[in-house]
Amino acid sequence: MTENKTDKEPDMNQADKLMEKGKFMDSLRILNVLAQKNEGKDEELCEIYGKMSQAYYGLEKFRTDNSLTYMEKCITLREKIGDIPGLALDFMNYAYLLDEKGESPRASESIEKGIEIAKKTGDEQLELTILSARADILSGKKRTINQAMEIYAEVMERSKKIEDWDAYFEAEAGLIKAYRETGNSGKAEEEIKNGMETADRIIASMKTQKQKGEFKEIISYLYDLAVDMALEGEDVNRAMELAQKLKNL
Repeated sequence: MTENKTDKEPDMNQADKLMEKGKFMDSLRILNVLAQKNEGKDEELCEIYGKMSQAYYGLEKFRTDNSLTYMEKCITLREKIGDIPGLALDFMNYAYLLDEKGESPRASESIEKGIEIAKKTGDEQLELTILSARADILSGKKRTINQAMEIYAEVMERSKKIEDWDAYFEAEAGLIKAYRETGNSGKAEEEIKNGMETADRIIASMKTQKQKGEFKEIISYLYDLAVDMALEGEDVNRAMELAQKLKNL
């Protein structure tokens, strides 16, 4: 078993690298070969089908039929092998794809399945990740954007308690975008200020450059939003200050 996995790892790594470079068709060629080599091996095929779904999404953008097909295959195998946390994330990814295809009721059903499965694992970080995804989907529609904002706020409150800063700042960025979408620039500015103050307190408590470097990646999107808003207000100096502040953290 170990030997087979070792044999396929270089190909899977190559497929990943090709996707990172935007060479989705080349990645799919490798993944198709891998799928044939691993026929009958459920765990390996589950991983491969998940990658194929990603590659097809990158290749076809909003024409998500192939991406959906391989995510469905992945979900079937994930259930079979009993990978519960992975299954929760698969339902989340499936929901994103369904939503982009315009199948909102099915997307909602899929994301709710993911949330329920995550709750059963007792992994609050996993649950918060999928809750945030639910808010992302809801925020894309005017009639549900207020509901999305409530969920973002819930995720922020809960993630702060357990110091899950990935979930916290991802939800905060979503909330800021939602405020901007609804024309509430004042609240967006207030949320950015609060977020930066929180980030400053967290990074001040960190002792190593590695910790700080990883944290900078987490908060970089928050700073990108702040820079965008400064540029929209034609405050170029403020935008430059923010960019420099992130660099110097």
